[in-house]
Amino acid sequence: MKRLIMILVATGLTMAIGCSDDEEDKKTVDTIIGDGGGGSVDSTIIGSLLDLQFLAFVGQYSQLNESDGDGIQAALNLAGQIMMPPTKSVAILSDPVFHESSQYWYQTDTVIAIDKADFLFESITEDSVQFWHGTQIVMTPNDAELTKVLAGISTSEKTESDTDSSLNVSSQNLVLTPLGIDTIGINGSGSFSTSFWNVTDVTRDTMTCGGGSDFTFTATDVVGELVNNQLECPHAGSAKFVGVFDNYCGGADPFDLSTNWTVNAVFEPTEQTITFGSGNTNWIVKDTCGDSGPR
Repeated sequence: MKRLIMILVATGLTMAIGCSDDEEDKKTVDTIIGDGGGGSVDSTIIGSLLDLQFLAFVGQYSQLNESDGDGIQAALNLAGQIMMPPTKSVAILSDPVFHESSQYWYQTDTVIAIDKADFLFESITEDSVQFWHGTQIVMTPNDAELTKVLAGISTSEKTESDTDSSLNVSSQNLVLTPLGIDTIGINGSGSFSTSFWNVTDVTRDTMTCGGGSDFTFTATDVVGELVNNQLECPHAGSAKFVGVFDNYCGGADPFDLSTNWTVNAVFEPTEQTITFGSGNTNWIVKDTCGDSGPR
């Protein structure tokens, strides 16, 4: 499960844990307070999900959210590869190595590069995990005694073409806690930044647009299920993003906006409530994952 927030552009924690791809078309989106932009509660305006300010932010924020979910899944994949027999391990591009001098941190680096005449894509991920049995750091973990996994993930992803480019950079520090068979708890924090520009042909002019964002996040007591080592919809806990979003366009109708945003997600057994706030306006979204909530 990677893209809870992508429901807003068609979807995490939001934390960037979203639902798995096979559940994408089962999601529902709904405003739960207000009249679509006019009402107020304690001087806070409840905005419409069709507001241009909200849509412009969500389109960019979905990249941050996806990066967050991908980072969590990368940590689960590496931990799973170490703990599972080779025939069942999750495939990754390089074998992990451990460093005894650094208290048995396992680390792997994954590099993906596509370089064509009109297109460039580069992705670099550094992923490391450390296993604990109670108060002891261990080299060889086992399910019966494992009490937590510390994880650190950093990712840089760059895309370039003749008409657009983007750069996404993220880092996360997580504590993954087994809570039972195929159930995991997640606590942690991280940072995300993006930058982009693109050229679009419109009726009157060629418009060049760009922008970026810088956000931090925290995850508190998030609980989710694992199915084939893939994280499903969270059903407890909360997550928070705080940061700045910049967006500008030139051409016939230029604009330059910089806005502060806070995103709070609360996860419950049958739904997730996500509140996006900027200035004195909140946009509130409810998401149900699957027909009857998380599995």
